[in-house]
Amino acid sequence: MHQILDREAVENSERLMALGYGEVRDLALRSIEARSDELSPASQDKLDSLVRTRTLSTDGRLISRRVAATGTRTYATAFHKALTSRTPPWSPQEVSAVQTFREVQQAEMRAASEGTGYAGGYGVPFYVDSSLIVTTLDQAEIGNVAKIATITTDAWHGVSTPGVVSGFTAENTAVADGTPTLAQPTIPVYADKFWVPASLELTQDYPNWLGEITTLFMNQWASDVSEYCSVGTGTGQPTGLFTRMSTTTANPAHVTVKTSGSLGAVDLRAAWSALPERYHLNASWLARSSLSAELVTL
Repeated sequence: MHQILDREAVENSERLMALGYGEVRDLALRSIEARSDELSPASQDKLDSLVRTRTLSTDGRLISRRVAATGTRTYATAFHKALTSRTPPWSPQEVSAVQTFREVQQAEMRAASEGTGYAGGYGVPFYVDSSLIVTTLDQAEIGNVAKIATITTDAWHGVSTPGVVSGFTAENTAVADGTPTLAQPTIPVYADKFWVPASLELTQDYPNWLGEITTLFMNQWASDVSEYCSVGTGTGQPTGLFTRMSTTTANPAHVTVKTSGSLGAVDLRAAWSALPERYHLNASWLARSSLSAELVTL
């Protein structure tokens, strides 16, 4: 099969440039099929698609010429000899194959080129994808485990309690007063604000400017929530969970890692054991990479 294809390529070398799209495409497809032992299925499919495509951006005829000229065994051996010898000992068939490639290459170079301004590039309208690509993204995973409340004031006021006091008693025995002790935890609220000035002309000319800048706002909001709700200082910004927990040193709210600067299985088990049983069912792990190896169970 390979010898037949090589002989056919040599016979067609002088008229390859004059072949119609259908003929040169068939030559290219047969060359691709003949190299199936060297090309992956994905590469074969990609080449097959390219030689069959004729659009404003992809000319299957030019691609077919290149494949037909360089896809034969004869050209492959000539190319190998050129790499390994300063004066390659080409056979007549290899000389013909190299000449065919040179004709194809020169024709491509002589053609009008989009990449060269004076050769046609100045007249080609360029396309810019106006979608803003965000290079830093944050999913704000803390929002998936934290309670989110809607309020109308500048601070959240809650009510906490350790629960009622209870116990087992014998029959006809008075039960002690189990009234719960209530507390009033308060969390100040801060607004995450953005300001991106833009001229009237930009907002009118930039495709979907409002939608794109809104996407940036939402991505930055997620990043801010992730950062400040985790390690915020509490001054002009939320107090981060790790910031707050670092000042709470009493057990069981605080578990010290066994080895400073590292987090091991023993630390995970200690944190899990310190968490009251009633919270195990809906608990989530939240951790951050730092020298203090902080870990919180929520």
